[in-house]
Amino acid sequence: MNIRILPPEIVNQIAAGEVIERPASVIKELVENSMDAGCQSIDVFVRNGGISYICIKDDGEGMSREDLELCIQRHATSKLSGKNLLDIHSFGFRGEALPSICSIARVKFLTKQENDTVGWTLKVDGGQVTVPSPEQCDKGTTISITDLFYTTPARLKFLKSVTTESSYSMQAVKNLALANPEIAFSFTNNTKKNFTYPKADDLSKRITDVLGKDFFQNGGMFEHETDGMHLKGWLGLPTCKNNGQTYCFVNGRPVKDRFLIMAIKTAYQDVIIPGEQPPFVLYLTLDPQEVDINVHPAKTEVRFRQQSKIRGFVINSIIDKLSKLSVKTSSDVAEKFFHFAHIKEPGRPAWEGYKNEEKVLNAQEIWEHSKNDNILNFERKNEKNDAFAFQNENVVRILEYENKEDDMLSSIPVQQPECLDLGISKAQLFLSYIISQNNDCIFIIDQHAVHERIVYEKIEKNIYIDENGLIISNLPIQKLLLPECLQIKNSELIKEYLPHIERIGFKIEIEQDTLKILEVPQILCESNAFGILMAFIDELTNNEIGDSFLKKIHKIFADYACHNSIRANHELSFEEMDALLRKIEQTERIGQCNHGRPSYVKLPKQRLDQLFGR
Repeated sequence: MNIRILPPEIVNQIAAGEVIERPASVIKELVENSMDAGCQSIDVFVRNGGISYICIKDDGEGMSREDLELCIQRHATSKLSGKNLLDIHSFGFRGEALPSICSIARVKFLTKQENDTVGWTLKVDGGQVTVPSPEQCDKGTTISITDLFYTTPARLKFLKSVTTESSYSMQAVKNLALANPEIAFSFTNNTKKNFTYPKADDLSKRITDVLGKDFFQNGGMFEHETDGMHLKGWLGLPTCKNNGQTYCFVNGRPVKDRFLIMAIKTAYQDVIIPGEQPPFVLYLTLDPQEVDINVHPAKTEVRFRQQSKIRGFVINSIIDKLSKLSVKTSSDVAEKFFHFAHIKEPGRPAWEGYKNEEKVLNAQEIWEHSKNDNILNFERKNEKNDAFAFQNENVVRILEYENKEDDMLSSIPVQQPECLDLGISKAQLFLSYIISQNNDCIFIIDQHAVHERIVYEKIEKNIYIDENGLIISNLPIQKLLLPECLQIKNSELIKEYLPHIERIGFKIEIEQDTLKILEVPQILCESNAFGILMAFIDELTNNEIGDSFLKKIHKIFADYACHNSIRANHELSFEEMDALLRKIEQTERIGQCNHGRPSYVKLPKQRLDQLFGR
């Protein structure tokens, strides 16, 4: 065996293979350097998607002649001041990417500091460096790159078409523009300026500029901070289609991190159609010591020190915002799927209100008035699930799932959403849809979907992730008549996790290699409680509560709510429909059923007037 040290030019080319995949990689590295230089604007110019030419121009602090000569040396950087590689407050390492780029392309530097009378230029051709020379230029740095990969022609074969590489390059700049609204960006490809983003005073303006007004209007901004963690951004409505528009930033860096993506999906899982992914633009900020950004050469993946804590924070922050996002179904959607006709409804007053001493009552007053007049006549029926049923000889109508003496939700604080004010019911269509009206809009409501969500929300609040990323359960416990005994191999490991197991509602005993299940969460009595328990244990042994356990629990909740809610093709009286409307107004995340389908649509009166030419 003949071991030898590789020459510097080969080492640089190998490093380039780790950092530089395509022109977009070069753009990302150089733009991050410009941002670290404190610039106010960055202009990107490319030809043929960056394959033949890339130019990055900024108005940052620039470099001196000495810094210019050092920046192309390996492991030379201005970004680290100490020995701690986790204490990073900047983006790119000027001494990391530049030598790699210079080894596979022809590069020209032009830079000037604010107080210098003249700037400096330097050229590197495939690793061969010229002597810096003075040249007049504006403050900042301009880096021009031609003939990318000319020293490694085999790498060119792995590039995509010019159109594809152009889209990658453009997207790289958009990602960085989303992360830095305080910096102006422009992108020009083959002399055509594709976009210009002026400096934005707030994040919502930059999101609108980059992704479009229609995109921004189909969601909402939010911000949440706790225990040194800060999460903000834009969340798409569950009904909003995702066209690949998912953006995640950690401490200002664009990342494509599987851990964060799975946490976001978990937060959306019971308000979105299975298999779909919502659009989002999220910014997570935390102490640099808590995140390792060097686990991937291009820094597109990160590793968190306290994954469970971060995961719980992200999930709970998003769930909290989703509970406040109102349903946003456009008039065009309602118009496309529904045909509105005159609906005659004998005996029903117009929305102007029930007249009472010439006083016009609002929706809440109508509800109180109807209760005082004993319009609703409930009969408590002692059935399974302790449901309320209306007096009706043909059909049982379950409109409640709660016990005032033993309310499962009593120990969990719930922030109520703003009243949706669905008005009063006007008709029932096809024994499945409720038509209601308030002063400004009409609503078409899927009676099964909304009641399914009402039942589900009451149950779902009893199992959640706390601020430390731990699963907590307040579900009622059921003692088994006969313990379920199972043979196990990892009894000592399971004993270690007994506190976690008991926290979600199981009570077990372990004797040698036998596991005895004595108590289970009541809602799991008719499910595979052992399978749920083992899924939980498997994930505990992997040091993280993953998605499979939560998905199993979610499916059980969803199925239970589906089976214990008002069905389609059930006739409802006006009083019953109004009672359901009031429950809708008090329920979070009511816009979608548990399977992600819309639960109601809204059509403003103004849109109706337009349809009929008024």
